[in-house]
Amino acid sequence: MEKKYPDIYAVDENDTVVGIMPLQEVIKLRLNRRVARVYVFNESGKILIQKRGARVMAPFKFDHSIGGYVDVGESYQDAAARELLEELGIDPNIHHLKEVSAPYLWEGFFAALYKVIVPDTLNIDFDADEVDSVYWMTAAEVGELIASHPEDCGGGLVTSWTMFRDKLLTV
Repeated sequence: MEKKYPDIYAVDENDTVVGIMPLQEVIKLRLNRRVARVYVFNESGKILIQKRGARVMAPFKFDHSIGGYVDVGESYQDAAARELLEELGIDPNIHHLKEVSAPYLWEGFFAALYKVIVPDTLNIDFDADEVDSVYWMTAAEVGELIASHPEDCGGGLVTSWTMFRDKLLTV
């Protein structure tokens, strides 16, 4: 059974809301939509990369730590915090999000990018409906994964890592 999504914002090329409708309708009409993406780093500098679950779009692809649609009534940061808690069990009130990039347009998505740093000892309690598995990787390993197996990676991972790698490593 495929995951059901709440209504989301449809936005124009300036990220101005033009409607509120089901995700499937936004996709069908080829409208832009809002997403929040987060990279989780541990104190040792490794990055949590997820393999997406069976019931989500692009199943079993490697992806950034978490990501999700901005629900109606949420800001990008609200969505990032919600997804961080829902998908990985990481409390954004304890482990604070840092903005890496304001929303940028990429293939039908306005994506805001965030980073959070957690202790090396933090237990990641991921949602098995959303996430198949998680891996802690060095920056070099993430780059190698994308370079050698781009077909196994979600487009959001490839694009956000390529565009913001240096900023992610220094923010």
